[in-house]
Amino acid sequence: MDLPASQDFSEEAQLLVAGLASKLSNAPPQGSTSVSTYDTAWTSMISKPISGHQQWLFPLSFSYIFQSQNADGGWGDLITGVEVDDILNSMSALLALLKHRHKNPVINGDTLPQDIDFRITDTVSWLERKLRTWDVEATDHVCFEMLVPMHLQLLREFGFEFPFPGLPFLMKLHDEKVSSFDFHKAYKAKDTFLYPLEAFIGVLDFDELKTQLKNGNFTSSPASTAAYLIHASVWDEEAENYLQAVYKNGEGNGTGGFPSAFPSEVIESSWMLSTLLEAGFTAANLGEDHTTVIGGYLEKTLTSSKGTLSGRYQMQMIQQKQSSHYPY
Repeated sequence: MDLPASQDFSEEAQLLVAGLASKLSNAPPQGSTSVSTYDTAWTSMISKPISGHQQWLFPLSFSYIFQSQNADGGWGDLITGVEVDDILNSMSALLALLKHRHKNPVINGDTLPQDIDFRITDTVSWLERKLRTWDVEATDHVCFEMLVPMHLQLLREFGFEFPFPGLPFLMKLHDEKVSSFDFHKAYKAKDTFLYPLEAFIGVLDFDELKTQLKNGNFTSSPASTAAYLIHASVWDEEAENYLQAVYKNGEGNGTGGFPSAFPSEVIESSWMLSTLLEAGFTAANLGEDHTTVIGGYLEKTLTSSKGTLSGRYQMQMIQQKQSSHYPY
């Protein structure tokens, strides 16, 4: 449905586009993706050897996870949550709780919260309830058939099993997806199936993936980059530097929260501009100088990446827009 390009709307749209054009012209690529429980949980599980001792790399990320748990025991969005997202958020957060409880006596850091066992029990109960009623066959979400089984496996290593009615169908989807991969390609040339990297823990040799890093990250994903740092046998300073930059410059602003993608300006720019154009605005309405800057940025970036776009947030945004369920 087209919106009337009224004077009031035009002024707001012009300011929005002008601000984006200025940002793209004067600052390194960043993005404004909101903080993600999932990616924050994964980054909270990174420990680094410092002076012969293991230290949590982002202790505030664990604090963020701990403090953001809902009263029902999960980490779902109580208003607009997507069911499988809520499940993955809660699975990754539970992993963070379990890993901190298991390793805290070994890794230097703050004393664990006294109610961590209670929190873990609550989350396990939440997941049991949610998985029991989850309609796997009706789920249409990027890479869920890879991510949920991997998280189930990682939780199993801590002694937690989650049988549920939809599990056989989920594993069927998982096996079909895995059978389509040529894993040898992962070590030779950049391949989009490396997203999400955390789905391939125990399958790929992470030590052999260093050449796949781009600007210190895997597919602009803090979670995938965190998984690489956790499971590679040699510490990677470039990957740490990327995560430190996200920690400082992402929407968490140093509070511990990590976004689901960084940088994310390609998808955010294309989303904004295409939505405004579809709503009835023109380049003249929006300011041709500014739309030219945005268009030039997108052309340059997509050309250099050979038109590929990856990362959990980016792929979900594309999927959402293709389904026509997006706001104007």
